[in-house]
Formats: sequence, structure tokens, C-alpha cells
Amino acid sequence: AVEERSAPPASMLVLGASGTARAALAAAARWGLPGAAVAVREPARAAAAVEAGARLGVPVEVLTLGSDPARAAAAAADLIVSTLPAGAADGYVDMPMRPGQAVLDVVYVPWPTALADRAQAGGATVLTGAAMLLHQAADQVRLMTGHEPPVEAMRAALRSVVAPGVV
Repeated sequence: AVEERSAPPASMLVLGASGTARAALAAAARWGLPGAAVAVREPARAAAAVEAGARLGVPVEVLTLGSDPARAAAAAADLIVSTLPAGAADGYVDMPMRPGQAVLDVVYVPWPTALADRAQAGGATVLTGAAMLLHQAADQVRLMTGHEPPVEAMRAALRSVVAPGVV
């Protein structure tokens, strides 16, 4: 989903430390990032993300959501990935965002999220969770069938169930 609309990043901030956050760290490893920052409400709950980063060769710096270091990481990141549930990032939308930056919010309903609106206002490229869902499904088709998936037909089907323009 990121590579469809943006160049691979050189730096990344992940909001949250869930399984989706660990998948974002796997993408960071694929892109060859030297590390990534993870911002969470409770730093002690980021242990699984730190462990995953270590296994992937991507050292993880744990930050507290809303803190000055997290805001600095947001300002510096080429890519911000919010893996937080709908509404959970709303209290942190004052993070600095800028042109040349990409922001992927894994939420796709309701859309747009407050984070997506803030990113758009800051000039960042906004990526939706629906795009991530599309590419996950395409990879699953590839893995299970060995065939190239009909991505544009899949995109059209996804658009028929989520708001047009979201994918």
C-alpha cells in the first residue's frame, strides 16, 4: 500500500505495538531501515514489538504517545503508520506532519479519520487502511494460488463496500 503511492521510506514512526505494528516493522526490514520508532500509551506494552524488531534486524525505539520525543519522531519520519483502532489516535493528531511525508492509517471505516485529515492538512500523502487491506488480500491470492491477483478488480469490489476514493 505504501509503495503504491510513495517511495519506500528512510525512517518510520509506528503508532501502536499490536500485530499490525509488528507487520509494519517487517516492512521496515524489507526496506532496509536501520531502525524504527514505536509510540505507545504504555511503553511496557511494547515488548513484543521490540522483540519482533530485534528478530527482523530493525532496532525499535519505544516512545510515549504525545510526548515531545514522539512529536520529534513524527516530524522526522518519512512514514507514520498508525495501527491504532478507530478514534484512538484522535488525541495525538497535533503531531507535526509535512509535505514529502506519508501517513498510513490502518483504519478504513470511518473515513477520513482525524489523523488522516490532519495529515492531509499538513501536506502529507495519506494512505488508507483499505489500501493496506487490498494489498494483503492480493498477497494472499498470490501465496495460495501462485497466480497474479486481479488487483484492479479487487480494488473495484472493495470500493463498492467502502466509501469511493478511500482505496
